[in-house]
Amino acid sequence: MKKGISLIVIPLMAMMMFHANAQEVKNGSFENWVKKVLYEIPDGYFTSGMQLSMMGAPSNVTKSTDKQSGSYAIKLETVKTGEDTIPGIIIAGKPENSQLGGIPFSEKPTSLDGYVKYNVKPGDTAGLICLFLFQGNIIGVGAKQVTGIQPVYTSFSIPITFFIPMVNPDTLVLIASSSALDGMKIPGSVVLLDHLQFIGTTSQLPNNDFENWTEVSFEEPEGWLSANAFSPDPNIVSVTKTTDYQQGNYAAKITNISIMSGEILGFLTNGTIGENGPLGGMPVFNNPDKVKFYYKYIPNGPDTAVFFTVLTKWDNSLGISVNVEQKQIKLPPTPNYTYFEVSYDYNQTPSADTLNITFGSGNFIDQGNYVGLGSALYIDNVTVTYKSSSVEDYLAGNAIKIYPNPASDKITIDIRDLFKGEVNISMTDQAGRIVLNKTISVDDDGVVKDIDISSLEAGIYLVTVQSEKYRKIQKITVR
Repeated sequence: MKKGISLIVIPLMAMMMFHANAQEVKNGSFENWVKKVLYEIPDGYFTSGMQLSMMGAPSNVTKSTDKQSGSYAIKLETVKTGEDTIPGIIIAGKPENSQLGGIPFSEKPTSLDGYVKYNVKPGDTAGLICLFLFQGNIIGVGAKQVTGIQPVYTSFSIPITFFIPMVNPDTLVLIASSSALDGMKIPGSVVLLDHLQFIGTTSQLPNNDFENWTEVSFEEPEGWLSANAFSPDPNIVSVTKTTDYQQGNYAAKITNISIMSGEILGFLTNGTIGENGPLGGMPVFNNPDKVKFYYKYIPNGPDTAVFFTVLTKWDNSLGISVNVEQKQIKLPPTPNYTYFEVSYDYNQTPSADTLNITFGSGNFIDQGNYVGLGSALYIDNVTVTYKSSSVEDYLAGNAIKIYPNPASDKITIDIRDLFKGEVNISMTDQAGRIVLNKTISVDDDGVVKDIDISSLEAGIYLVTVQSEKYRKIQKITVR
């Protein structure tokens, strides 16, 4: 009788453990929205801060209280982000479709005066150039280059030369950079500019003393990343909160917008975006069975919305996350909210540990396919169901203790009984990023292992302890 009871209770407990730990899609109903501040921009100018924000880095064009007059100057700095070295750049006006843009200007100044201080690294060259155009043709120019170190503000005057005396310009393009745009770029080169002034004209550069700055920010659904950071205009964003919902108070509306390169883009992901597409995602305890959601889609022209999803798991032998299943599905137009579900086939052990969910408001799958500006995809009530859990997960839960919880400097993992041989310990954050990964050996006596977590930011993490046959996953709070 006791054996019969055990055969019933153990699977039942395993199922109870699975349902208690079932991972929901964070903010899958899009009820919670947060303000995301990217950077500040000097009024009247476009800066390289946009490029840095797309790469998840802080702006390299900032307002500085180290000024010559007034309250602020502008600081340009060359920085290294990943494999790229990005100069601090400002451009008067807003570039469009890979063109420099510029501002309307119809007078002929004799010079551009101002104040500058700089620390340009050896081998690097910073510079400022003014181009005066008429009907797209350059008719006047003034330029200045600096190298070396100038530790205090010094006045400068750049002569402006016009090639056609009888023709006035219609456009001014001004570019300043902390490194050469077409040559060597050295991280750490810094230029500060203040109080730029044209001589011999009544017209001046916008915000020429750099006193006025605007915060570039937008609302984004909590737990999701959108194409909003790619917009050159913070007033025109791809993902917005809408009261046109399937249930609750809000849904997410994804709209194709034109970004600076001239491409059309609109997406929403629960992970991040890399060079080859969506990455990361939400941590999962067990192999997902289905993703379910409601959508409606109003395309502009013969466009098609897309749903992209990828399951990954950590491969200890390779030391990387590998794809175990990937799906790309087109969502046909529908004017009303429509239920949609996507099934997963992967059901192996070890199970997947990360699920990426990405929606696109245009057909970004097929190369050369039509993508319509303004195509709009509405998404609401995104949920995930999971395949049945295993007795091994339940048994593993009795063989491991992870404490303290909450934790701050370290956690202790006490491994006993079932876990023997090579055991992998990993931690993932709420975005699905692996923040810690190590392998230890466990003998018949078990092991008590302290894990240093002092470098982790405060938040909620999943600790996964995985052997060849057994696994334990526990949520911990770091504070």
